[in-house]
Amino acid sequence: MKKPYFDIPAGYADLQKARVVILPLPYERTTTFIKGTARGPEALRRVSAQVELFDEETGAEPYLEGIYSAPPVEFGKSQGEDALRRIRKALERYVAVGKFVAALGGEHTVTAGIVPVYAGKHGDLSVLQIDAHPDLRDVYEGSRYNHACVMRRLLDYAPVTQVGARAWCAEEDAFMKEATRRKIGRRSALSVFPAHVIAKSEGWIGKVVQSLSSHVYLTLDLDGLDPSVIPAVGTPEPGGLAWRETLDLLREVIKRKTLVGMDIVELCPRKGDILGEFAAARLLYKILALYLSK
Repeated sequence: MKKPYFDIPAGYADLQKARVVILPLPYERTTTFIKGTARGPEALRRVSAQVELFDEETGAEPYLEGIYSAPPVEFGKSQGEDALRRIRKALERYVAVGKFVAALGGEHTVTAGIVPVYAGKHGDLSVLQIDAHPDLRDVYEGSRYNHACVMRRLLDYAPVTQVGARAWCAEEDAFMKEATRRKIGRRSALSVFPAHVIAKSEGWIGKVVQSLSSHVYLTLDLDGLDPSVIPAVGTPEPGGLAWRETLDLLREVIKRKTLVGMDIVELCPRKGDILGEFAAARLLYKILALYLSK
């Protein structure tokens, strides 16, 4: 048996007692630059054993609330809608019994299998996306379920707030301008906080929080952070969020809203360099600390 994430004692890794479930989704079919995101969940598990279990900010040990390491979803040769069905089936099992699920990709496509579950449970759901790319293409390389299309698919279920984007195409630019004027319920379908804008705005975190509904799903593409913080991603882009900047945002969101679930995606392990893997594991534990200490 593999050790649980963060190598926590067995008594705190039991499903029945755990408040949190970590769900590995090693899915990779449509990556277009650096390959290897399917290895991300396992790489994060390995290095997570080195993360200190005491959180210096909250003064707590989050693992004491229980963190269950679920078996990875098996995708075989499935892709597209079939792969998303497998994700939904695995997720629903844990959501139904009230667990907070932190899913680990894999490519960003996996989020399209997750959000419909939460949208069906929370009528006022919104999605917070931290990402270098808006992922708003309608079709890319012949597929509507390419990782570059994932947020376009999510807009069928909930409004989306994007933070940190700094690379997109003309098609996405046109769609973003249209979607920001459209409504889903009483909120803008799309709220956009690009990297070049937030770099010059002192009050951007408050505006991000204000754009979100009461129930929030977090999807965190690791390339949203600057490559100096997390270099091990499939599509690195300069000019991303800093470590403290990211935590400042997440702290306010978790404090003022109800975080219902999350994913971390696009970790792409690099041989001989564990900086990105360890930073991703540390970020996951930090988010769980903020969530569990609320």
